[in-house]
Amino acid sequence: MSADHDDALAESAARVAVVALEGTLAPRLRSAGSWLLMPDATPMGVEGLVQHLVAARKPLVCKAWPLGDSLAVSCESISDAERLEGHRSFSSRLAEDFIEAVKKRSIRDLGEPQVLVRGGQSSIVVPVSAVAFRFLNYRITRSTVSIRDPDAHARRLGAVTVLHFGSSGGIEVDAEFRESP
Repeated sequence: MSADHDDALAESAARVAVVALEGTLAPRLRSAGSWLLMPDATPMGVEGLVQHLVAARKPLVCKAWPLGDSLAVSCESISDAERLEGHRSFSSRLAEDFIEAVKKRSIRDLGEPQVLVRGGQSSIVVPVSAVAFRFLNYRITRSTVSIRDPDAHARRLGAVTVLHFGSSGGIEVDAEFRESP
């Protein structure tokens, strides 16, 4: 893999993490892309937040909450050896299971399957590897997700599946990984 591909994958995974963060909030609490990076409440847009996540030491545990007219976000690196091992084990299985589920939905073998990722008021189309990279590098507190068949909009964008963060009835993919077998 080239460095450019790795950089693009890291940026796409950070964008998926931002969509997942927005999806953790109740619809009435979501804002239009104004973020405050905690603990010092540094204001930034989505692009600034994405670049911050790309540059941060991973894996990260992140959470979001409403603060005034903005969304606050806090992320901390997982550095404790036991937690780090638990995260790696849990997230590796999650990423592998997700990739397998998406590949089963892909009827064409025209390269890497694309996924429409939705959360809050945001959506993006990314390769399945970017979602897997997100699972490996970001744990989003209170994140639920559901995998859905592509709707007409998703199909027009070339997505073989829809990953909806924050959906009711979704599973909690970022549950406390230390408790998983």
